[in-house]
Amino acid sequence: MLSFTMEAAEAIVADLRRSKGKRSPQTALNLDADDLAALPALISTAWLFDVVPRTMGPASIPTLHNSDGEEVMFHRVRFPFARGVTQALVGERLDTLPALQRETTHFWNWLGEKPNGKAKSTGRMAWGVTMADGTPVLGNVELKGRALMLAVTSAERAKRGTALINDALAGLVGSPLTTIETVEQAMAARAEGLTSSAPAPAIARDCQDFRVRPGG
Repeated sequence: MLSFTMEAAEAIVADLRRSKGKRSPQTALNLDADDLAALPALISTAWLFDVVPRTMGPASIPTLHNSDGEEVMFHRVRFPFARGVTQALVGERLDTLPALQRETTHFWNWLGEKPNGKAKSTGRMAWGVTMADGTPVLGNVELKGRALMLAVTSAERAKRGTALINDALAGLVGSPLTTIETVEQAMAARAEGLTSSAPAPAIARDCQDFRVRPGG
């Protein structure tokens, strides 16, 4: 359970409105299945960006690490489609990867290995997303227009994910372009009412476990 301030709750609704192109609070907000699937990550990120700075102060925002012990740094990698390549063709190839689990027509979770036993404490502030069975979510893959988007939370995962996509989609996509955003930059963008250029990975309905805690 996450304790929310009224400001954080209002920020979630504002983010949803911006994503749907509806800024007026008087306009009805209708959410489809994909919107509902992404809500757990949106709620968790809103809590992180609102409550942590209020609790610890802007000057003492902790260094966050993912479940692999890597410093959290939002990476978004865009792979343009080669000429003549369709989303259906790319989707078929992605479905052959055991590490990817399709959640919707255009969205896959990139899953890691389920840990054996309880994770040991590392003394670091850990931030991770897992499936309901404890399997860690390393990132997500989404098809948008004529490109594939890979979103992850560290430079190391971006490197691994890029290699995974390049190998699986050889000849179907061009050279990737990566955008990077720190936690501080993402918080600043949120404070200014802007959309983060590399948000935390969205997760599906059965991804229910989000943790920000001391230790690994």
